[in-house]
Amino acid sequence: MLDELIEKAKKKRKLVSIYRSEDTERFMTGYILACSDEFLLLSEIDCYGNYDGFMVLKRDALYRCEIESTHAKRAQKLYSLRGQQHPTIKVQDEEEIIPSIFRFAQETQKVVSIELRESDNYDVTGIVTALDDNAVFIHQLTDDGSPDGDSVVLLEDVTEVCCDSQDEQAVKILSEHQDK
Repeated sequence: MLDELIEKAKKKRKLVSIYRSEDTERFMTGYILACSDEFLLLSEIDCYGNYDGFMVLKRDALYRCEIESTHAKRAQKLYSLRGQQHPTIKVQDEEEIIPSIFRFAQETQKVVSIELRESDNYDVTGIVTALDDNAVFIHQLTDDGSPDGDSVVLLEDVTEVCCDSQDEQAVKILSEHQDK
């Protein structure tokens, strides 16, 4: 049933609210841009109708999904009234969601936060500097935007990616103003 709801929301471009646990106070809202057997790509909107980046998450991490809830309708109306828009992410093949988000982040110089091996943490945050068939190369940044070395992450270890959310936008701004 959950898979059918996800497909319906994607095809009809319906705003969804996605829950990853039984905690009904914590959920994300957005449009499903792509979904594979393993991952889902969501363009996120915050509860005030603002652009909140993109999220890639494992489908088996989903606990519940809602379409056309009161919360989602409110967020969609605010998003529209505010004239908000998400940039376009090109996903050629829906089995290539992870490389697609990293390619987008590299081309646009957006900050990403990456969870590895279902750690329930963002293990790496920074700017994508390179990408190949097996790995992504990241110039790491701390929460205050300071450089924190470089990292190589195997794509097979990636279980979640957050790109250009409010948190990543803050890191980007702080990194751009380190010496000011």
